[in-house]
Amino acid sequence: MYKEPVAVDEGTEEQEKARKCSGSTYLTSLRSIRRQRALTQRQLAARAGTGQGTISKLKRLEREAHASTVQKLAVALRVTPEELMRERPLK
Repeated sequence: MYKEPVAVDEGTEEQEKARKCSGSTYLTSLRSIRRQRALTQRQLAARAGTGQGTISKLKRLEREAHASTVQKLAVALRVTPEELMRERPLK
């Protein structure tokens, strides 16, 4: 079932980029960026104001992220929303 993304306050360029993300998306780079920041899933969830289960499902690509979640995670990880969605080469 589709849920309308939560509106993000107007103002910053990052918020505008998150607003442009259509409905929902998979966050293909979440795990690698989180590890680069030396954060556990629990720590990232706390910073982003989401549940650890949500982070786990997003990492395993079992769940799509709404634009509001993309924005929260981008802020918590100090990256742009586009960086979370960018394909990363396997190491």
